Amino acid sequence: MTLKEVVNSVVGSQVPDWHVLEAHSSDEHGHSFCATFKPDVSITMRWGRSCNSEFREDWTDKFLNKEAASEYVEIFFSGSPVLREIYVSVDGCKGILPMPKLPSLEAPSRALYFAGLLNVLSRNDPRQFDHYVKLAGIKETEKPWPEL
Repeated sequence: MTLKEVVNSVVGSQVPDWHVLEAHSSDEHGHSFCATFKPDVSITMRWGRSCNSEFREDWTDKFLNKEAASEYVEIFFSGSPVLREIYVSVDGCKGILPMPKLPSLEAPSRALYFAGLLNVLSRNDPRQFDHYVKLAGIKETEKPWPEL
């Protein structure tokens, strides 16, 4: 399987394709969640490891709870990391959004879809995702994502 095939499998997946476990790491730099891709168990994901626990930009201040953090999501194939991306946890950890390009606040449609997937896999309210995107002012583009 190629790198592109692994990433496309993950980015094109749906919530029922994943077996999710909350990770209880004693390491402060550990992930909050891990998931196994049911159609191919050699593909796994981990997310929730802090990048910047006090992330703040103008667009994150638009939420009722202004607490935001940037975090890592990592995709693994046969235990080896193949992709690392940063997303933003917003509204006091109630929602996940892709890291938009500044100053335009643009995000590729695949990045938005993937953030929505992580949002639901993280047990956040799926009905809030579109509201969060709109409130943040993120504009969807058709640019390729991720860049491999």
